[in-house]
Amino acid sequence: MKRFSFLFVGLFLFRVKADQVERISRPVVNLAESKAIYLSPGLISVVEFPDPIIEVRVGDPASLKPTISQVSPKELTLMFKASNSIATNLIVRSGKRLFVLDIIPSKTRHQDYVKVRGVYSSSNESRKTYAVSSKNKKPKMVVEVSP
Repeated sequence: MKRFSFLFVGLFLFRVKADQVERISRPVVNLAESKAIYLSPGLISVVEFPDPIIEVRVGDPASLKPTISQVSPKELTLMFKASNSIATNLIVRSGKRLFVLDIIPSKTRHQDYVKVRGVYSSSNESRKTYAVSSKNKKPKMVVEVSP
């Protein structure tokens, strides 16, 4: 009976650990896939990209407030505007790369800091380069409402 209890407790702890996400992470991102970021209402999350951010687009601007850091143009601060926010997407142009993020509200999982430490691509489509206007080198914030 004791062995069964230890096995049960071990499986429970493994299951709890498997459901959690790292609050501070340094992923290598596949540019051909979207990356999920879990955000708790009332808390912020900072995402650091390898290159300065040029443009940010939000699927549901009524739900999510992204802010490019004035201190480090590679950092993006994310915060839900309301406690009943819905999942949305975020498209970030950083350097010559385009990142697609799914921002998912969660009361049990939260990621405080995500530093993209590397990127790769399994798709020819995401190897395209994107030109940056030489007139406006300052990062710009673009908010678009999706249909």
